[in-house]
Amino acid sequence: MRVIIPTDLKDIKLSQYLRYLKVVKENQDDETFVCIQMVAIFCNLSVADVMKIPVNDFAEIVENLAKVLDQKPERVKTFKMDGVEYGFIPNLDKMTLGEHATIDSLLGTDENLSLLMSVLYRPITKKIYPFYSIEAYDGDESKAELFNDVRMDVVIGSILFFWNLSKELLSNILSHLESKAMTEGKSLEEVFTKDGDGINHLLDFRVSLESNLETLEQSLFMNHSRYYVT
Repeated sequence: MRVIIPTDLKDIKLSQYLRYLKVVKENQDDETFVCIQMVAIFCNLSVADVMKIPVNDFAEIVENLAKVLDQKPERVKTFKMDGVEYGFIPNLDKMTLGEHATIDSLLGTDENLSLLMSVLYRPITKKIYPFYSIEAYDGDESKAELFNDVRMDVVIGSILFFWNLSKELLSNILSHLESKAMTEGKSLEEVFTKDGDGINHLLDFRVSLESNLETLEQSLFMNHSRYYVT
């Protein structure tokens, strides 16, 4: 029996990863079952075929898969899928309210990753390397189905990009406020009190964002290495 083992997140589809996440969440106390399903899902095998794999080979496959799942790739700007070339939103500063609201509502969950990807990536309409334009956002959620089988390096890379961008933005804002406090000879708490509700909303947003990102991190970047078979 020939077993094809993914060696990169490029070799794994979102639909496979979501199936795997479901197995992990529903069987946290049965690591053997999770390992069997991991190999079956990512190597496109039936459970019956997985059970025929020699124990030592099985352990090696699980270890290799765990390492692949722990990869944290860079953002993928453009990619092709089913004959269509897609591009990441080229200018975040010109993002529409609809795009921003949808992305903000979807970050932090893994159930709607295909919908999130359909907002972040849209068909390229014009391209003059390295610049490109993409289709306008129309809010059509049915397009999410097109991204069920998007590569996982695309998914993880884009989420990490937004994650780091959001943390950097918040850090810069808070650094500015700290600098303002020092210039005025006040404590940061006094500046917060002076600026009132605007600062409170900022802090509430920070807590909410950090909570959402932490939840998504725990889901997407779980400690796969604990499933190494010894």
